[in-house]
Amino acid sequence: MDLSVQRITFDGLASAVRFQDPRSFVPFLADSATWLAAATVALVASAETLLCAAAVDGMHEGARSRYDRELAAQGIGNAVCGALGVLPVTGAVVRSAANIRAGARTRWATVFHGVWLLLFALLAPGALRLIPTAALASILVLNGIKLVDARAICALWKVSRGETGICLLTAIAVASVDLLTGVLVGIALSTLKLIHTFSKLRIRRRGDPATGRVTFVLEGSATFLRLPKLATALETVPVGSTVYFDIKGLSYIDHACMSLLSNWEKQHGAGGGKLVIDWETLKARFDTARPRPRPSARP
Repeated sequence: MDLSVQRITFDGLASAVRFQDPRSFVPFLADSATWLAAATVALVASAETLLCAAAVDGMHEGARSRYDRELAAQGIGNAVCGALGVLPVTGAVVRSAANIRAGARTRWATVFHGVWLLLFALLAPGALRLIPTAALASILVLNGIKLVDARAICALWKVSRGETGICLLTAIAVASVDLLTGVLVGIALSTLKLIHTFSKLRIRRRGDPATGRVTFVLEGSATFLRLPKLATALETVPVGSTVYFDIKGLSYIDHACMSLLSNWEKQHGAGGGKLVIDWETLKARFDTARPRPRPSARP
């Protein structure tokens, strides 16, 4: 019908590969923007590959992914891609999902997938140029829709609305901007949620007017982010009273909060008060985040 249809532009594999002169790398290596771009690609591509590997593992009951090997292969592949002047590689869940739906059982399925693509690029570049861009895009969109598990999203919503929000915002960023931006948004939001989760501290106060005893129950993690909250609670303690700290529900305390309690004990004691706390247990909570030394090998 001689319609103005945009099709895939491909002039052959030889035109896509551009061997780089080793001397051309010198000015690029001296540019900080090169290292920033490399770090971004490494971070995003690694995160995407690990997420895809984890997702694929949930689609079948065969051999599990070896994550260290996946990342090592990706690093070697991207080094070769950089030398050839082509786009970097990363894991993709769409092709893996298509292989699994087609009955794939081993990793040879993805190897042959690459072989078929290479043969088409070498032997039939003219056939590739007949494919409309819109048709290729529709196949990708359809596969993406098939990968959306509505039941899993509903189950995640019941477990954690925060995680569901992160997933939705990541998906919106991927669809509205691009994949790299979407993955970075997801990593940033997950990091913020992780910081919030591991710095959540609940302080409950119980007082005994008859004896003047005050009890604080600490639950969660006492980090520097919750230092103002802990200091505010201590300021409400009457001068000269006996203060008990129940730390059975405390999972971790950092150096800043440890120092606050230690200094406050001295100040409160100078006014005739008393602080009762299990310092040994508290120190154990502090040591939980410190690396344990490896035992030396005996001869």
